[in-house]
Amino acid sequence: MTSTPTWTPRQITRQATSEVRKKMKETTEEWIDEQCIIIDKEMTEGNSNKT
Repeated sequence: MTSTPTWTPRQITRQATSEVRKKMKETTEEWIDEQCIIIDKEMTEGNSNKT
């Protein structure tokens, strides 16, 4: 029989913080990609007022 590991509050906090940072990084990268697409599209269309 295998016992389940006991996590300390500090380990739980570190894990949660790590997951939040990873998700924030992914979200930021997606947002940057979207902004680049929008800017590229507007520049192609000749709409330089927004860029």
